[in-house]
Amino acid sequence: MSQTPQMDVLYLKDLGHVLGIFTRNSEPGDIEADASAFVGDGLHLRALKPGQDLVVPPALIGLFRTDRNWRQILSPLNLYATHLDTAPVLSSFPGPALTVAYAAPNLKITLANVGATIQVLVLDTAGGAPVQFSAAVTTTQTNVSLAMTGLIVGHQYNAFVFVPAYPIAVQTFTAA
Repeated sequence: MSQTPQMDVLYLKDLGHVLGIFTRNSEPGDIEADASAFVGDGLHLRALKPGQDLVVPPALIGLFRTDRNWRQILSPLNLYATHLDTAPVLSSFPGPALTVAYAAPNLKITLANVGATIQVLVLDTAGGAPVQFSAAVTTTQTNVSLAMTGLIVGHQYNAFVFVPAYPIAVQTFTAA
């Protein structure tokens, strides 16, 4: 156990977006093997879109421990983690926000130099479980089009877009 005060970080696996940070009164010697001990059937994110409760399934959430930093604890959604397979490092997002638009039936995402996987969690504004979409992106792609299939026509949805090194983007649309 570290002599330096610690904090535990919940993040979106593979992409590194920080979803939450917490501290403990007494730190166990070993960190839990997975995030389900803390999030149960999912982590509720209410701050991304007023009035919408996005529940991120525990299978998508990773967990690591690092030295406590109060500035980071107060603004977890402004952070992303890198070097997840070795010694994770937390950083603020370096670039501008993503440009996201909906042109039926596709969600169009404009970005630069990513070369990674984009993950989109789409949630019906009436509630329910999120539908997951993803796409592999090359470093030369600047426009990505994801077909929003399997959604109920006429229902309103919020698409929560996760791209490495970009802040989380939210796009509201009506499925066509």
